Amino acid sequence: MENRAHALSAGLFLVLLCIGLLLVAIRLNGDTTDQQDYLLVSRTPVSGLNRNAPVRLRGVDVGKVKDIQFSASDPHVILIRIGVDKGTPINKGTYAQLSYLGITGLSFVQLDDDGDKPEKLSSSDNEPGRIDMRPSFFDQVGNSGQELLRDTGQAAKRVNKLLNDEI
Repeated sequence: MENRAHALSAGLFLVLLCIGLLLVAIRLNGDTTDQQDYLLVSRTPVSGLNRNAPVRLRGVDVGKVKDIQFSASDPHVILIRIGVDKGTPINKGTYAQLSYLGITGLSFVQLDDDGDKPEKLSSSDNEPGRIDMRPSFFDQVGNSGQELLRDTGQAAKRVNKLLNDEI
């Protein structure tokens, strides 16, 4: 009789433990908020961007990156599917840029709106709204640095020609 009581209490404990773990897994698994999908179109590299990276609108967390893939029609275009909380003010003038989380090298998507087109951007499950990605600040600095080096090289060649004794 005593063995049955121990077995019954151990079995009941195991069942309750499994139910508790299941509830914790459901709670930690995902967001319960309704989200609207949008498609970011990038012609620049998206280094450091991963699935589940945060999406922020003017610094406020509004969603996550769902998928990153190359365009089937143009391999130079990267398509990033993001899920944004419903009710987030995404307009036709909204654009995206990559921003970086500290010194880790990990990226997140920063959405912003310059106010040019205040009409709401429509998006559906079949055809998500498209948002263009602009180069990030670091991309712009890198491109400016390359142009500066190229121009400096050309200026040095011209100075060498001008000062050449063999003319």
